[in-house]
Amino acid sequence: MIKAVVFDVDGVILKYNLFSDRYCKRFNLSREVLAPFFRNEFRKSVIGEVDIKKLLKKYIDEWKWNRSIDELMEYWLSEDEVNEEMIQLIKQLNQKGVKTYIGSNQERHRAEHIQLQLGMRKFFAATFFSHAFGVKKPDREFFLRIFKEIKKNIKNLKKDQVLFVDDQEENVISARVLGFKIHHYRDLSRLKKQIAHLTGA
Repeated sequence: MIKAVVFDVDGVILKYNLFSDRYCKRFNLSREVLAPFFRNEFRKSVIGEVDIKKLLKKYIDEWKWNRSIDELMEYWLSEDEVNEEMIQLIKQLNQKGVKTYIGSNQERHRAEHIQLQLGMRKFFAATFFSHAFGVKKPDREFFLRIFKEIKKNIKNLKKDQVLFVDDQEENVISARVLGFKIHHYRDLSRLKKQIAHLTGA
């Protein structure tokens, strides 16, 4: 029986909405214009090495953005859409006594947006983000850090009592190798079936 479920954010809790696709469509840009940022420097902000706002300053001209960095961040975050059916499942798990958590690769500003502006913090026992850990999925240390934190609140917790839900195959493979239960998320019905099996519901 599982005692904890750790949910990814993008493509799981939030509906998949790639910023670079949306931005390029609006400003009639090729994705290759944004690609160097996301392939390289963006990753530094995801593990908390550099604030993303500092990184973006040298790109805004090339990206045809003529307003402030803060306004760019607001635009970036403006179309995040919560998967309400997933939130209902999370509430049901909480009611059954199964602890729920967020475990996601996010830079600091978006992590705060997810927790506060989107109101996700109130649904979870705790939230864990790569920018705070200094390491991101699929690195094994990310999963082990989360397990260490969860164990502080759930006595005698074992790895196979924790389910990681993620839409990226490399992430669930990494978690599975460490001994955790995993679900490679594709649709809600499959996830519900697995959770029902693992909780004995």
